[in-house]
Amino acid sequence: MHLVRWLYGRAWVGSESPSVLFDLVTARLVEHKILLPGVTVLERLVASVRERTAKRLWRILSKFPSSAQQEKLEALLVPDEKTWYTPLDQLRRAPTRHSSPALINALNRLVKLRSLGINTLNFSGIPASRLKALARHAATIRVQAIGRCSNSDSIGADLGWRRSRFGRWVAFCSACADAEFRTQ
Repeated sequence: MHLVRWLYGRAWVGSESPSVLFDLVTARLVEHKILLPGVTVLERLVASVRERTAKRLWRILSKFPSSAQQEKLEALLVPDEKTWYTPLDQLRRAPTRHSSPALINALNRLVKLRSLGINTLNFSGIPASRLKALARHAATIRVQAIGRCSNSDSIGADLGWRRSRFGRWVAFCSACADAEFRTQ
């Protein structure tokens, strides 16, 4: 029981991969001179603990957005008729030049990000490593993939960020928060 609590704490606070968590569990068992179970037993333990931490994360995040924020974030997915770029694509694109127009564009981008109301949310209950991992993931995922996310809970645990309609919200928030952090 202590091992599961320890592993849960590591999985919640840290951002280690499953293989690193497996190695850490094995080392802890050896250190405490406990007979090692089979490999698949430890694999299942690590997977179930990671799934529990992911569910906890989505449960916490699902309480954050207001309906007005959800509408604003959903509007970021709608592509422009002429350019086929979404507002999210435009917000993700960081300035590449050091000039006056680029500075003005960056400031306009910051105003748009702040209008979403993300900076008013309190993420203090979520470890920084989790937020960084979400931001990294959201910065690389394609907008079309976010738009195709299912709203059901039937998607596998390895795609936990898609488990609910708030998975989209988190991807938006993470990308926007990461973009806002880079512009400051």
